[in-house]
Amino acid sequence: ESDGCSLPQDYEPRTLNVEHRTLAKQATLAKQITLIVQDNGIGIPESIDIATPTGFGLQLVGILTEQLEGTLRIERHEGTQFILEFELSGNK
Repeated sequence: ESDGCSLPQDYEPRTLNVEHRTLAKQATLAKQITLIVQDNGIGIPESIDIATPTGFGLQLVGILTEQLEGTLRIERHEGTQFILEFELSGNK
């Protein structure tokens, strides 16, 4: 009997990494922020287009990217890597 919360017997744990980088721009007092979220899972399918997402999670990421006036790119190798870059200035 299963309680619905059990992992499959063939489940292999994956790794999720989150990191950020900050690059200060002296002349403008702005900081370039890079937020990277990656895992080492099977990867996101090539058929998924982050410019026109259908899933709610990617839609939220797109909205956040727009609000931050940033850029989002995805890299698909040895898992999936989402890279969000935006400027953080004293005016925001």
